[in-house]
Amino acid sequence: MDTWLEMRQTLSFNTRRLYTQQVNDYLKPYLGSVPLRSCTVARVQAMFVALARGNATRERQLSSGHVRADPGTLDAALNGAIRVGLIERNPAHLPAHLVELPPGRRPRAVVWTEARVAHWRATGERPPVAV
Repeated sequence: MDTWLEMRQTLSFNTRRLYTQQVNDYLKPYLGSVPLRSCTVARVQAMFVALARGNATRERQLSSGHVRADPGTLDAALNGAIRVGLIERNPAHLPAHLVELPPGRRPRAVVWTEARVAHWRATGERPPVAV
């Protein structure tokens, strides 16, 4: 995955930063020790199950949207491996719905009221989406 990131020349700064974070934080810890040819749909599915289960112990939980972004990064990396002939099939290919992901739910936006502002200032906690 590191080699794939280094070879990508046309990524914007923010896309490269996002890919690098996802590779380092989620993909390499679960799949980094797996040889590329041994990366199966079952291993990819197990990674997403572990990420979802790990949410219970994380101080800051992963949103379903964040978890859904990881397979896009993995899919792109494995497509790169196909292009250079390292593998023949992408086990994380999402259009085939090989990997089951947690459902994505958008947070409900709330209005910044005086009470919410006071709570945010006192605790540092803020709603996921506020206008």
